Amino acid sequence: MALNFTYVPNQQTSAASTLAVDEIPEDVRNDCEAVYAALKQNPNGRMRVEFADKAEALRWIAVASAYCKIRPAGAVRFRRSPTRDLPENVIDFRITDIPKNGTEEIREAAAALNTTPAPIAVPTVGKGAKK
Repeated sequence: MALNFTYVPNQQTSAASTLAVDEIPEDVRNDCEAVYAALKQNPNGRMRVEFADKAEALRWIAVASAYCKIRPAGAVRFRRSPTRDLPENVIDFRITDIPKNGTEEIREAAAALNTTPAPIAVPTVGKGAKK
């Protein structure tokens, strides 16, 4: 069965590539840093903020997430929390460290030991067998 594949590029969803740090309002930068520090000390929660209207909330999210991506002290992750039954002008969010995937952690550990990770054996029979 022949399949037709078409490449679809990702759309840029934030202004991170077009904004410089000094173009982001200082109060947004300060708020992001304060939230990041607070959630670093209390990681089992999130922040809630209320705006005048939905448009203001969406503008703030765009600028705050752009700042988090180009932050001078290192990028952090801005994530709007999925919530139910909140007014559209109220958002819950987190600003956290960007998690490393398992592969990077393994490579860092291997590099620290000055070795390379052993290849993973692929089963030749049974469930998960290589065909």
